[in-house]
Amino acid sequence: MTAPSLVRFQGERIQSDMDLFTLREETIRLAREVGFPELAVTQLNALVAEVARKLLMRRQGASCYVARCRSKGRVGLEIVVIVSGMEEEAVRKTLESNSEFFWREGNRVICERSILDLVRVLAPADHGAQVELIKWKS
Repeated sequence: MTAPSLVRFQGERIQSDMDLFTLREETIRLAREVGFPELAVTQLNALVAEVARKLLMRRQGASCYVARCRSKGRVGLEIVVIVSGMEEEAVRKTLESNSEFFWREGNRVICERSILDLVRVLAPADHGAQVELIKWKS
């Protein structure tokens, strides 16, 4: 993975619509830079807005970054959200609740494959949860 070219809301929640606007603008810029078609750019922008509203605007101590990523000759966009003080299962429930993008299959959170290639909710050792979202360029 390349170093994040990012809007980072490290250690504090998105405090205002202006912060959310900045995060969405960075998502659009990086998605276009990677070379996604406009439909994918629009979908990723809407998805980031939903995740930010659900996990970042309501939680103190949450952080997020959006970055270009590279693996096995593929390039893509990675969105990582770290939410302290919120357990893994609570994050899963929050993501799927009234969601346009996410739903549950057993213990997994799923997203339409045409929008994201990977959705992973992890529980790092520091008593919180981390959400990793990746979209690879076809």
